[in-house]
Amino acid sequence: MAVMAMLFGAAPARADRPLGNIAIYSPIIATVGDHDYCRGSFDVGLSSKSRKPGVVKVTLTSRGFTGNGRGWTRNPQCRFLIGITALGSRAFYRDYWIPAAFGPRPGQKIVREVMTGSGLSTVAVQTYVSKTTVRTPQSLKTAFYLIVP
Repeated sequence: MAVMAMLFGAAPARADRPLGNIAIYSPIIATVGDHDYCRGSFDVGLSSKSRKPGVVKVTLTSRGFTGNGRGWTRNPQCRFLIGITALGSRAFYRDYWIPAAFGPRPGQKIVREVMTGSGLSTVAVQTYVSKTTVRTPQSLKTAFYLIVP
């Protein structure tokens, strides 16, 4: 396929490439949710798109969530709010708020694109209580220092 693309002048499709970064604390976030003592963890992954300079793709991958009680057996979805903070050359301290719901099966994903601008950037991720107007944190924050193409 790449040979055909080179012969006819079309650029080959490129997959997202992982960004080299320094993770402060850990790329795994453990959190609790909104009902029946639900709890679990998810991984945070960062990559870049080759055709979008200055944009970081944040991938949150569930490791599985669990809970106790009748409410959990009726509705096994652990809900919370994810806050992503981007700090870079184009987005000086920009917040992204994502409502999340993960179930007991590991591997569920949430993907968002975050604009940081090219160069040295910071991306931080933390979970918050979903049902209040006050942003109350309910997990430790993880932060990444990275150079965005």
